[in-house]
Parts: sequence; structure tokens; C-alpha cells
Amino acid sequence: MHGQDGGLQSIVRKQHDFVDVTDADIEVLREVHLVGDVPPGTRETMVDVLDATPIRETMPAHDGVIVDSIGNWWVEECRRPTETLRA
Repeated sequence: MHGQDGGLQSIVRKQHDFVDVTDADIEVLREVHLVGDVPPGTRETMVDVLDATPIRETMPAHDGVIVDSIGNWWVEECRRPTETLRA
């Protein structure tokens, strides 16, 4: 964490297991990006972009990070795209 002056104030680390990205995870993300009404030709361009995007071997360590009004950090653990419910 850095202060308003840019100086380092603290470092927080959490042990976590690396979770491999699966073909099902990739398929769900592709579907999320390719749903809905899109103008003609846009879908093909989006498919080309997704096909050219490098795929990570593991899921990220976390998703969102929020700092509340009193300075508490709330870090959301990363969930698979195939997990539809968030706690």
C-alpha cells in the first residue's frame, strides 16, 4: 500500500494455490464477450481478437480490491468464469 505521498506504507501477502485455466473457463469467457446484438462484421472481428489474445496458464490471484472509508482492504478471491454465483 502506498500513501498519498507515494511512499510505501505496507505490503500484504496471502498464500494461495495457483489454479489452472481450463478449456471450460475459456469457453465461458468467449461466450460472455460474444453475446448480444452486435453490428454485422463486429462478431467476426471480436472472434479474431479473442483468438489472438494470449491465454494465461493460471487464474489471477484475486479479482476486485476495495478500500473502505476507514482504510480496510477487501480483496475478492478470483473465481472461475464457470462459477456463476458470487458470495
